[in-house]
Amino acid sequence: MVAAMSIRTATLPYDFRAFYCAGSVINAGYDPYRVEPLRTCEYTGSVHGISKKQGFAVPAPLPGYDIAAFRIIAALPYATASFLWQMLLWLCVAGTIAAVWKLTGVAPAVLIAAFAFSDGFRASVSGNLAPIAIACIAFAALCASRRRYILATISLLLALCEPHIALGPLIAWCIFIPSSRLIAFCGALALGMLAYAAAGITMTAEFFQEVLPRQILAEVAFEEQYSLTHLLHLATVPDRTAILLGDLSYVIFLIVGIVAAAKLRARLSEDAFLIVVPVAYTLIGGPFLHAFQLPAALPAAFLLYTKAPRYRGILGASIIILAIPWIIAPQLQALQPFVALGIALLAWTFIDNRRIAAAAACGQLILMLGLLFWEARSFQRPLPHVEIPGTAFVQDAWQPTVISEFSQHALALLPLKLPTWFALAAIAWAAFAAARGAQAEAGENCPH
Repeated sequence: MVAAMSIRTATLPYDFRAFYCAGSVINAGYDPYRVEPLRTCEYTGSVHGISKKQGFAVPAPLPGYDIAAFRIIAALPYATASFLWQMLLWLCVAGTIAAVWKLTGVAPAVLIAAFAFSDGFRASVSGNLAPIAIACIAFAALCASRRRYILATISLLLALCEPHIALGPLIAWCIFIPSSRLIAFCGALALGMLAYAAAGITMTAEFFQEVLPRQILAEVAFEEQYSLTHLLHLATVPDRTAILLGDLSYVIFLIVGIVAAAKLRARLSEDAFLIVVPVAYTLIGGPFLHAFQLPAALPAAFLLYTKAPRYRGILGASIIILAIPWIIAPQLQALQPFVALGIALLAWTFIDNRRIAAAAACGQLILMLGLLFWEARSFQRPLPHVEIPGTAFVQDAWQPTVISEFSQHALALLPLKLPTWFALAAIAWAAFAAARGAQAEAGENCPH
């Protein structure tokens, strides 16, 4: 049902539209990181683009090895490519659920409730790559748990389609699993060669030197950001300083996450911690973080739930919070009964009280209806026309649009983000506490 609903919204995957057009542009011999001809492609009728009067394009800040895949996809008609992309994303969500089930033994129905909306529906609305990376992380964790180190390393390399999600676990994996280093080196070399073949050395250098810094700067004010950089921006910290502090926080949390993962691995004899725990830590703070990347913390939450029973209460609450992408209430309105059912199932599983489960479902319905009313009254806004030359980077057109139209409700959305930040912090705290040996032991009563 959820998959069907997402496929019907074929005009919505704005990120996929940009990625598809980036593939088309580079197939035609042009630079996909520039405003033209990416903007023209996004405005064509077959791609269901936004009005050309607006003057800007949605960026496609992808590394060359990702663009290589979209060069192939762009050879298909847009409608066919969009449909197949949606199918791929939902297959990846199903793969994540299957991998976490095999890894933890948690009931599939509970995992479906946790991943269907946060990972599946949220990413299908935008058409982002996140479900692919999350599926690779989950499969790598399963392979690590079963001592299949070669498969785990390959899966981590594939997860680099979202580099800031996969970088942490790949570093931890190579540090503590020496046999993975040669494979990781060869895989990184292969990705570099693929990027060179797809985009050439000039555009590859352009991506690292120009596109990435401009993309982070362009979205500092974006109201759907969950990053520390965005939070500092709201506190009136200068943007470049906020980005520097966001980068620093990513490094610090990565180091702490790797240390916690290593201790958990030693204490509980579970290699999967080396993969899932660094991911969860790097989702706290950072310079750039969207809602569709947040479900990457769920495999760590479920693994800790089954291996560290002392912290099940706070971990269960964190899973319930992360299961729903609260800031996209309008897209979820047609699925409200299913959202409420999922919340009730999760609450019943982790709290084991029917009344609390029913109250949680009713509370979610009331909250979502309130958000819909607020959305209808507050978020109807015309997009501005942006005058940017075609040779400029796409982010140069995107940034003024974000500032003028997609940052107006940043403060109003903070209350919806606070529970998510609490959930991420709670998972990190539980991992750190369990790593210190606070009676962390495998439990007998995980939800079946």
